[in-house]
Amino acid sequence: EPFRTSLQDLSKNVSTTGQPRLLRLQDILAMLPAGEELNRASYVSLARALDGVGLGIEPDIRLDGGLPAARESVALFPSSGLGESASPSSGFGSAALTLQMAALVVSGGGTYHDREAELLTDFVNRHQGLSVAERARLIARLQLYRAVPPTSAGLKKRIEGLNPGARDAISAFLIRVAFADGIIE
Repeated sequence: EPFRTSLQDLSKNVSTTGQPRLLRLQDILAMLPAGEELNRASYVSLARALDGVGLGIEPDIRLDGGLPAARESVALFPSSGLGESASPSSGFGSAALTLQMAALVVSGGGTYHDREAELLTDFVNRHQGLSVAERARLIARLQLYRAVPPTSAGLKKRIEGLNPGARDAISAFLIRVAFADGIIE
């Protein structure tokens, strides 16, 4: 089937670099059989098909991502073990929230400086309790955030659900992120 072959070729390309690759969703959808409409069900089907060739996609609505518009970018990354059947670890949600908030802080300055990107990557790589697949997913999410800064939608509710110790830890990290490039904007 041509669709499967296209996905396998894409997987080889992404796996060769070992790094997330940003693509417009419409370019991936162009590989689908004609007549597929973009909706939650078709996006989940796409994510499953990508899982089948060893790729993950961000955002992934099966976890906590929203449905992107066809014109928006998505990140594809080499992945295994975090498909639909695998539940994210308890640390994944807090790490994802911290990364989203830190990306908001960084994007407020207009561009990511190398030091800021290193700090966020280091945060993901050193976060306790994340699997290798979860780290890969968050690094892909970070690459996507660098291209398309996240919004603050839904943050208030997620922050209110944190205990005071978690809020303090996130606050301290966000201050480090804000000072990472030596300029407060």
